[in-house]
Amino acid sequence: MIPLLDIGIIEVAPLLLAAVRDRVALSALSDAISNSPVWERVRERGLQHSGRNVVIYWGGEEEVTVDIGVEVTEPFCGDDDLQCVAVPTGRAVTATHTGPDHLLPHVHERIRSWSAEGERKLAGVHWEVSQGEPDDPAQRQTQVFYLIREPTARATPRKKWPRFNERSRPA
Repeated sequence: MIPLLDIGIIEVAPLLLAAVRDRVALSALSDAISNSPVWERVRERGLQHSGRNVVIYWGGEEEVTVDIGVEVTEPFCGDDDLQCVAVPTGRAVTATHTGPDHLLPHVHERIRSWSAEGERKLAGVHWEVSQGEPDDPAQRQTQVFYLIREPTARATPRKKWPRFNERSRPA
């Protein structure tokens, strides 16, 4: 059982990643993330990084497109194996989980339920930012984000301004 989560809405700041993009069946997602060559590519390129792992999930029912990445400190030129990408910016629902990764699906479920109860529309993209040793679940911390679809602004009718009246003009 996971502890109660502090779920809230924040404005997401830009975050750059060195990432490997993949299209993965949901059933193979965990293996794809743990076997990703992203860290090898980051080390080969000598990129400065924060040590935080980031995975962006771009929708999907049976399969999902994922950017499996590492937070980097500055932009770089990508190639066929490694791209410089950014997490989406805007308002997002978020919660932080401390503990083993196998409990993360429960965190996602709670965020989606909390959002639905508050009638918040999710934009279809979400991501996780993790730090700490995977071998020590008590120290592993993962922050989960779901981008919110902002309501479209309604156009309000312009006020009709009175026409300039020559007669009201001072002499």
